[in-house]
Amino acid sequence: MAMRKGKHPTKPRMALATVVAVAGLALFGAPPVSADPKPDVKSTYEYVCDSLGTIQIVGTGEGAASPGLDLDSNRVILVYAWEVTLNATPYVGDPFTRVFSYSRGEPQNGSLDYCTYHYEVINNVGHGVFDGWALISYAP
Repeated sequence: MAMRKGKHPTKPRMALATVVAVAGLALFGAPPVSADPKPDVKSTYEYVCDSLGTIQIVGTGEGAASPGLDLDSNRVILVYAWEVTLNATPYVGDPFTRVFSYSRGEPQNGSLDYCTYHYEVINNVGHGVFDGWALISYAP
């Protein structure tokens, strides 16, 4: 495959994976909104990590590349790879399962950890269960 100068072949795939993941999250909602005083904070997630233990992460933006903040410390969390499985039972239509993933190069600075998460949502569309893992980098 010939590549044009300045083009990276994995960027369209990562963008597509991000769009598909956001569509799945939009269908079944996002985790609960935080009471954090920042007006641009989108949501909170609970991660269970090998080194850090259980942490609450506040998302600060939209998209897979947005950093998060650890609510119990001053750590900035950057997820550099993740995979989530959505098991959905809509009120109309058949149940379905979708797997979404994202990855980029491992950061060369900060500490690294492996985390898992579980999230359930019930809304006007149906019931969704999100189970996944994330590779994170954090500055202590």
